[in-house]
Amino acid sequence: MPNPKLWLKTSLERLLLSSACVTTELLQRGGDHEFEIIIPHRVNWPLLNATLRAFDRLTTGNFGITVVVNFDEVPATWAGKGNPRVTLLRNRFTAFGALLRRVFSSENGSMSNALGIEQGLKAHPRIQWAFMAHSDSAPLVKGWNEIFFRAMGTGLIFGNTRDSIRMQAAHAAGTLFQAQEFFRRGGTVWPLYRFGEMIRDVGDGATLALHPELAGPVPVLENNRQQPALNARLSGTIAEFAENGSHISFEPGSDIPIFAHLGRGTPRSRGESQMAQKLPVDHWIDYLETLR
Repeated sequence: MPNPKLWLKTSLERLLLSSACVTTELLQRGGDHEFEIIIPHRVNWPLLNATLRAFDRLTTGNFGITVVVNFDEVPATWAGKGNPRVTLLRNRFTAFGALLRRVFSSENGSMSNALGIEQGLKAHPRIQWAFMAHSDSAPLVKGWNEIFFRAMGTGLIFGNTRDSIRMQAAHAAGTLFQAQEFFRRGGTVWPLYRFGEMIRDVGDGATLALHPELAGPVPVLENNRQQPALNARLSGTIAEFAENGSHISFEPGSDIPIFAHLGRGTPRSRGESQMAQKLPVDHWIDYLETLR
């Protein structure tokens, strides 16, 4: 049975992130590249900085990184400042949005990530390949992107993991896709709700647009989300995170972990009570800074 309160809540959350309520500023232009990594950001700047530095150090070829800040102030010492590869966008509330926000302050993480990814894509309409990430997901080895491209082959979309709920889509924490074909087919990264119940999560629309249902499950790397037994391949710090629920993806045919998603980075950063049993975000940040 439809829940009117839930429907109203999600409707207001979507209105709060609409063009009537949000405007996007370009704060730093990093140029156009064949391959663009898009990272929405909220709350934890040390986490974002460590993630940004990891992508910058470990990605190869003609790439750029677009950070889209949702409603936070930008510190003077953020990691991408002056980097010619890095584009910085900031979403902020319009006068109407700020007024609505005063009376309705609920935040929807999936919608906020979708807003960030959408604005990042709009900033680079000519890119060939896009990679949507989270601020708590990061590569683990140099040349991770080359491994993704080889594993994808002639396909149009390839993920680090597959969502285990709803439509089994490539998860938005680490998905490579053909941007021009996504644009041409009218794809959207926005989640879909029906009477307040989520039908598609953020980024699921990329799978819907680019991977025919008859072709079977969307292709992804070997990972411990789909195959929990793969945790046995891990050791050290990354094994601790895997045992604590983080998703780790591997180079095909090897024991080498190449990409990881910490999971629930924003709630962990806010110290929410349900995250009390999770490893601290600071531990993850320290680990990312050791990767070369």
